[in-house]
Amino acid sequence: MATINNKKAIVVFLNLEKAYELPSAAAIPAALADKAVKGNLLAWAKGYMQDRQARVTFQGATSKFLNLENGTPQGGILSPFLFNILMEKLANSNLPNGVEIFIYADEVCLVSTDRHRAHQNMQIAITQIENKCIVLGLKINTAKTKAMAIKYNTHLNPMQVMGEPIEWVDNFIKQGSMHHPTAKASSTRSNTVDNRQKHSKGAGGSPTMPPHYRQS
Repeated sequence: MATINNKKAIVVFLNLEKAYELPSAAAIPAALADKAVKGNLLAWAKGYMQDRQARVTFQGATSKFLNLENGTPQGGILSPFLFNILMEKLANSNLPNGVEIFIYADEVCLVSTDRHRAHQNMQIAITQIENKCIVLGLKINTAKTKAMAIKYNTHLNPMQVMGEPIEWVDNFIKQGSMHHPTAKASSTRSNTVDNRQKHSKGAGGSPTMPPHYRQS
Protein backbone atom coordinates (compact mmCIF):
# COMPACT_ATOMS: atom_id res chain seq x y z
CA MET A 1 0.00 0.00 0.00
CA ALA A 2 2.93 2.35 -0.59
CA THR A 3 0.70 4.15 -3.09
CA ILE A 4 -1.21 5.68 -0.14
CA ASN A 5 1.92 7.35 1.27
CA ASN A 6 0.27 8.88 4.36
CA LYS A 7 -2.60 10.32 2.32
CA LYS A 8 -6.30 9.95 2.94
CA ALA A 9 -7.48 6.93 1.05
CA ILE A 10 -10.43 4.66 0.47
CA VAL A 11 -9.55 1.03 -0.16
CA VAL A 12 -11.97 -1.59 -1.44
CA PHE A 13 -11.12 -5.30 -1.42
CA LEU A 14 -13.03 -7.29 -4.05
CA ASN A 15 -13.08 -11.07 -4.18
CA LEU A 16 -13.97 -12.98 -7.34
CA GLU A 17 -16.30 -15.91 -6.74
CA LYS A 18 -15.38 -19.25 -8.35
CA ALA A 19 -12.77 -17.36 -10.33
CA TYR A 20 -11.50 -20.32 -12.36
CA GLU A 21 -14.93 -21.85 -12.95
CA LEU A 22 -16.94 -18.91 -14.31
CA PRO A 23 -14.84 -17.03 -16.91
CA SER A 24 -16.54 -16.81 -20.29
CA ALA A 25 -15.25 -19.37 -22.78
CA ALA A 26 -15.33 -16.67 -25.47
CA ALA A 27 -13.63 -13.92 -23.44
CA ILE A 28 -10.24 -15.61 -23.12
CA PRO A 29 -9.75 -16.28 -26.87
CA ALA A 30 -10.86 -12.68 -27.49
CA ALA A 31 -8.21 -11.48 -25.04
CA LEU A 32 -5.61 -13.61 -26.82
CA ALA A 33 -6.67 -12.14 -30.16
CA ASP A 34 -6.10 -8.66 -28.70
CA LYS A 35 -2.51 -9.77 -28.09
CA ALA A 36 -2.13 -10.66 -31.78
CA VAL A 37 -2.54 -14.41 -31.26
CA LYS A 38 -4.11 -15.69 -34.47
CA GLY A 39 -4.35 -18.56 -36.93
CA ASN A 40 -4.05 -22.13 -35.76
CA LEU A 41 -2.86 -21.14 -32.30
CA LEU A 42 -5.97 -19.04 -31.66
CA ALA A 43 -8.17 -21.76 -33.11
CA TRP A 44 -6.51 -24.28 -30.79
CA ALA A 45 -7.11 -22.00 -27.79
CA LYS A 46 -10.79 -21.68 -28.71
CA GLY A 47 -11.06 -25.44 -29.03
CA TYR A 48 -9.33 -25.88 -25.68
CA MET A 49 -11.89 -23.62 -23.97
CA GLN A 50 -15.09 -24.76 -25.69
CA ASP A 51 -17.16 -27.94 -26.02
CA ARG A 52 -15.58 -29.62 -22.99
CA GLN A 53 -17.06 -32.53 -21.06
CA ALA A 54 -16.19 -34.15 -17.76
CA ARG A 55 -17.33 -37.13 -15.71
CA VAL A 56 -16.42 -38.60 -12.35
CA THR A 57 -15.47 -42.13 -11.43
CA PHE A 58 -15.86 -43.06 -7.75
CA GLN A 59 -15.76 -46.50 -6.16
CA GLY A 60 -16.21 -48.23 -9.49
CA ALA A 61 -19.18 -46.09 -10.58
CA THR A 62 -18.92 -43.53 -13.37
CA SER A 63 -21.21 -40.57 -13.80
CA LYS A 64 -22.66 -39.29 -17.02
CA PHE A 65 -20.75 -36.69 -18.99
CA LEU A 66 -21.41 -33.08 -17.97
CA ASN A 67 -21.00 -30.27 -20.46
CA LEU A 68 -18.67 -27.50 -19.25
CA GLU A 69 -19.70 -24.22 -20.83
CA ASN A 70 -17.45 -21.78 -18.95
CA GLY A 71 -14.27 -21.61 -16.93
CA THR A 72 -10.73 -22.81 -17.48
CA PRO A 73 -9.99 -26.56 -17.42
CA GLN A 74 -9.39 -27.61 -13.81
CA GLY A 75 -5.84 -28.89 -13.39
CA GLY A 76 -4.85 -27.76 -16.88
CA ILE A 77 -1.28 -26.52 -17.04
CA LEU A 78 -2.39 -23.58 -19.20
CA SER A 79 -5.32 -22.60 -17.00
CA PRO A 80 -3.44 -20.16 -14.71
CA PHE A 81 -1.88 -18.48 -17.74
CA LEU A 82 -5.23 -18.14 -19.52
CA PHE A 83 -6.83 -16.82 -16.34
CA ASN A 84 -4.08 -14.21 -16.01
CA ILE A 85 -4.74 -13.07 -19.57
CA LEU A 86 -8.31 -12.39 -18.50
CA MET A 87 -7.25 -10.62 -15.32
CA GLU A 88 -4.98 -8.34 -17.32
CA LYS A 89 -8.09 -7.17 -19.19
CA LEU A 90 -9.58 -6.30 -15.82
CA ALA A 91 -6.40 -4.51 -14.76
CA ASN A 92 -6.48 -2.38 -17.91
CA SER A 93 -9.86 -0.86 -17.03
CA ASN A 94 -9.94 2.90 -17.58
CA LEU A 95 -10.53 3.98 -13.99
CA PRO A 96 -11.18 7.54 -12.69
CA ASN A 97 -8.32 9.83 -11.68
CA GLY A 98 -6.74 8.92 -8.38
CA VAL A 99 -7.91 5.30 -8.44
CA GLU A 100 -5.43 2.44 -8.78
CA ILE A 101 -6.13 -1.26 -9.14
CA PHE A 102 -4.00 -4.09 -7.73
CA ILE A 103 -4.70 -7.73 -8.60
CA TYR A 104 -3.30 -10.95 -7.19
CA ALA A 105 -4.94 -14.16 -8.44
CA ASP A 106 -8.66 -13.73 -7.66
CA GLU A 107 -8.18 -10.82 -5.23
CA VAL A 108 -8.77 -7.28 -6.51
CA CYS A 109 -7.87 -4.17 -4.53
CA LEU A 110 -8.95 -0.65 -5.49
CA VAL A 111 -7.29 2.39 -3.90
CA SER A 112 -8.73 5.89 -4.28
CA THR A 113 -6.65 8.86 -3.09
CA ASP A 114 -8.16 11.87 -4.85
CA ARG A 115 -8.30 14.71 -2.31
CA HIS A 116 -11.78 15.89 -3.24
CA ARG A 117 -13.53 12.98 -4.97
CA ALA A 118 -12.06 9.82 -3.43
CA HIS A 119 -15.46 8.44 -2.41
CA GLN A 120 -17.25 9.35 -5.65
CA ASN A 121 -14.42 8.11 -7.84
CA MET A 122 -14.25 4.84 -5.92
CA GLN A 123 -17.93 4.15 -6.54
CA ILE A 124 -17.43 4.88 -10.24
CA ALA A 125 -14.46 2.51 -10.31
CA ILE A 126 -16.40 -0.24 -8.55
CA THR A 127 -19.19 0.06 -11.10
CA GLN A 128 -16.68 -0.07 -13.96
CA ILE A 129 -15.04 -3.20 -12.57
CA GLU A 130 -18.47 -4.71 -11.96
CA ASN A 131 -19.47 -4.13 -15.60
CA LYS A 132 -16.14 -5.44 -16.90
CA CYS A 133 -16.56 -8.59 -14.80
CA ILE A 134 -19.94 -9.21 -16.42
CA VAL A 135 -18.36 -9.00 -19.87
CA LEU A 136 -15.55 -11.36 -18.88
CA GLY A 137 -17.86 -13.84 -17.18
CA LEU A 138 -16.47 -13.10 -13.72
CA LYS A 139 -18.58 -12.68 -10.58
CA ILE A 140 -17.82 -10.50 -7.57
CA ASN A 141 -18.42 -12.11 -4.20
CA THR A 142 -20.39 -9.34 -2.47
CA ALA A 143 -20.20 -11.01 0.96
CA LYS A 144 -16.39 -10.95 0.90
CA THR A 145 -16.10 -7.43 -0.49
CA LYS A 146 -15.00 -4.92 2.16
CA ALA A 147 -14.15 -1.21 2.28
CA MET A 148 -11.65 0.60 4.48
CA ALA A 149 -11.24 4.33 5.12
CA ILE A 150 -7.72 5.46 5.95
CA LYS A 151 -7.10 8.75 7.78
CA TYR A 152 -10.79 9.69 7.61
CA ASN A 153 -12.31 10.98 10.85
CA THR A 154 -15.82 11.45 9.49
CA HIS A 155 -18.50 8.92 8.64
CA LEU A 156 -18.59 7.94 4.98
CA ASN A 157 -21.71 6.80 3.19
CA PRO A 158 -21.75 3.14 2.13
CA MET A 159 -20.81 2.21 -1.41
CA GLN A 160 -22.44 -0.54 -3.43
CA VAL A 161 -21.36 -3.48 -5.54
CA MET A 162 -23.81 -5.63 -7.48
CA GLY A 163 -26.64 -3.73 -5.79
CA GLU A 164 -25.42 -4.66 -2.30
CA PRO A 165 -23.91 -2.26 0.28
CA ILE A 166 -20.21 -2.72 0.98
CA GLU A 167 -19.32 -3.18 4.63
CA TRP A 168 -16.84 -0.72 6.15
CA VAL A 169 -14.17 -2.45 8.23
CA ASP A 170 -11.35 -1.28 10.51
CA ASN A 171 -8.98 -3.96 9.30
CA PHE A 172 -8.69 -6.56 6.61
CA ILE A 173 -6.70 -9.67 7.42
CA LYS A 174 -5.39 -12.25 5.01
CA GLN A 175 -2.58 -14.74 5.08
CA GLY A 176 0.70 -12.86 4.74
CA SER A 177 -0.80 -9.48 5.70
CA MET A 178 0.94 -6.83 7.75
CA HIS A 179 -0.13 -3.91 9.95
CA HIS A 180 0.53 -0.36 8.80
CA PRO A 181 0.80 1.98 11.79
CA THR A 182 0.28 4.99 9.52
CA ALA A 183 -2.86 3.56 7.90
CA LYS A 184 -5.38 4.79 10.46
CA ALA A 185 -8.93 6.01 10.08
CA SER A 186 -8.77 7.56 13.58
CA SER A 187 -6.44 7.56 16.60
CA THR A 188 -8.07 4.39 17.94
CA ARG A 189 -8.00 2.41 14.72
CA SER A 190 -5.34 0.18 13.26
CA ASN A 191 -5.81 -1.12 9.76
CA THR A 192 -4.43 -4.23 8.16
CA VAL A 193 -3.67 -4.30 4.48
CA ASP A 194 -2.58 -7.08 2.19
CA ASN A 195 1.18 -7.56 2.20
CA ARG A 196 1.38 -9.42 -1.07
CA GLN A 197 4.14 -7.97 -3.20
CA LYS A 198 2.94 -5.79 -6.09
CA HIS A 199 4.61 -5.71 -9.50
CA SER A 200 3.84 -3.62 -12.52
CA LYS A 201 1.16 -5.07 -14.78
CA GLY A 202 2.34 -7.81 -17.06
CA ALA A 203 4.96 -9.15 -14.65
CA GLY A 204 5.75 -12.80 -15.12
CA GLY A 205 4.80 -15.68 -12.89
CA SER A 206 4.82 -19.45 -12.71
CA PRO A 207 1.67 -21.54 -13.32
CA THR A 208 1.21 -21.90 -9.55
CA MET A 209 1.99 -18.26 -8.72
CA PRO A 210 0.02 -15.94 -11.01
CA PRO A 211 1.52 -12.51 -11.62
CA HIS A 212 0.38 -9.32 -9.96
CA TYR A 213 -1.10 -6.44 -11.89
CA ARG A 214 -1.17 -2.76 -11.07
CA GLN A 215 -2.87 -0.11 -13.13
CA SER A 216 -3.44 3.57 -12.42
